[in-house]
Amino acid sequence: MSQICSCQGAPKLLEAPTYENLDREVVRQARDHLKQHTHFRNHTHAIEVGYQDGRLVLKGRVPSFYLKQVLQTVLRDLPGVSQVDNQVDVVSSCGLSSVSSPPKGLSKGLPKARKKRVDSDEQCD
Repeated sequence: MSQICSCQGAPKLLEAPTYENLDREVVRQARDHLKQHTHFRNHTHAIEVGYQDGRLVLKGRVPSFYLKQVLQTVLRDLPGVSQVDNQVDVVSSCGLSSVSSPPKGLSKGLPKARKKRVDSDEQCD
């Protein structure tokens, strides 16, 4: 259904919002929130955001479980979001990871993950 807007002069025909436009708008808002957030503003390239039918899907990698939770908390109250599917992996700079195996094609050239347990207050060597 179309609407007419008579803003400043001749009337213009406005397109009715589509689901695709809404999906893009929610993703844009999510990315804007991340760009403005202290923890993520310089690392938005590491997070992939998708949206469909009220479900915001997050993928990527962060260095701590804390940041994974902050990411989810920052985005869960966006308009149109009824559920957050947080598929972000936690990968520390020490090589420790919550990822069982890297995606196909990414395993070449990557160092093997170390099996050493590192406590949260312990530094990587």
